[in-house]
Formats: sequence, structure tokens, C-alpha cells
Amino acid sequence: MVDSASGRRAAACLFLLAAHAPTPAAGKVLDLDDISFDMEVTGHAAFVKFYAPWCGHCKKLAPTWEALAEDDLLGVKVCRNDAIRA
Repeated sequence: MVDSASGRRAAACLFLLAAHAPTPAAGKVLDLDDISFDMEVTGHAAFVKFYAPWCGHCKKLAPTWEALAEDDLLGVKVCRNDAIRA
């Protein structure tokens, strides 16, 4: 049986994980930040695009990256990380 203190601690942990989990963008691309990067990438197969929001090449690649995320990649995550926001 779980006492109420343990239940509150478990709920607090779940809340913290949910608060720091990346939200999938259109096309299932995960936006990563400093906190979510290790959680989502370490120990998992992932394509990660490091981009600069002002970069023309990065902007041109965006639709391709979204299309890649729509494909069935057998569990490989498609992510992006704003390299300027550090």
C-alpha cells in the first residue's frame, strides 16, 4: 500500500517530468532544450537537427525535416535543437 506522502512525491515527480517534456511540433518533430535533450536522445536512436532560426539553409531544410518525421522510422525520433538558444 502506498502512503499519502509517497503518492504526493510520485505525483510531483510526474508533474516535473511532464513540465520538462518537449511538446511535439507539427509532424512529430520534437523541440529539444537543455533539459529535454539528454532525456530524449541519450540511449535512443534519434536524428537531431541543430539549427539557427535566422539561417536560410536551416529554413530550407525545415519542410524536409517535417516530412522525415512523418515517415515510419521504426522508433527513431526526429528532433531539432535551436543551437543559438544556449
